[in-house]
Amino acid sequence: MDKYLEFSVDSDGVCEDFQYMEGDVDMSNEIDYDQVTNFVKELSEKVDGFMLSEFRTQGWVNWYDDGTMDFSFRYFNEPDWAEFDDYELS
Repeated sequence: MDKYLEFSVDSDGVCEDFQYMEGDVDMSNEIDYDQVTNFVKELSEKVDGFMLSEFRTQGWVNWYDDGTMDFSFRYFNEPDWAEFDDYELS
């Protein structure tokens, strides 16, 4: 079963919002904001090319049954959310 996490973190890297899916089932109530915050912190420490914005960062993680993962994120360059860069990592 494929898994999917969508998240946004603030300027301090603290989770603002998330959705966690396992297949077609919303499992968001099975994890909490602190777990997502810690996961994003771990990503920022271990995944080359992933960086947290000083304003806001949004991310999308897909885990596949074959053990692979796709990861993309939006790095906001300004506080008004109008200017951002999108990145894709695999």
